[in-house]
Amino acid sequence: MITAVDAHACGEPGRVITGGVLDVPGQTMFDKKNWLARNADHIRLRMLREPRGYPASCCNLILPSNHPEADAGFIIMEQVEYPPMSGTNTICVVTVLMGAQEITVTRSGAALATSQLTPISTRGAAPAQWSVSARRLSANPAASP
Repeated sequence: MITAVDAHACGEPGRVITGGVLDVPGQTMFDKKNWLARNADHIRLRMLREPRGYPASCCNLILPSNHPEADAGFIIMEQVEYPPMSGTNTICVVTVLMGAQEITVTRSGAALATSQLTPISTRGAAPAQWSVSARRLSANPAASP
């Protein structure tokens, strides 16, 4: 059984698969994306087409990464393609992981509460002031517990 959480970034929907799909073969996330498109496209179709999806739906699959500085990665699935990147889908994945308390976000060393999904404004904050550390996913492995 596939489990997923529906989220949105600025109103754009982004479903995040949180379980039920095993790791996909490949040395990089690009390889995994290509394997998924060739060999398991039924997952994209099942998650994005009626009765589970609708034309504006996007879906994200969290997978283990082989990159030495990353604990995980994700593949974006849209209605007709597997795009290599998307800011709103990235926001949806991080929001769901924050809600599940799989990651915590810090700003200038102060932890932000992740017990509820709340919008975080970065207005006025330089990107370097924000970092992501995690229990299982990390954008900054040196900060992982």
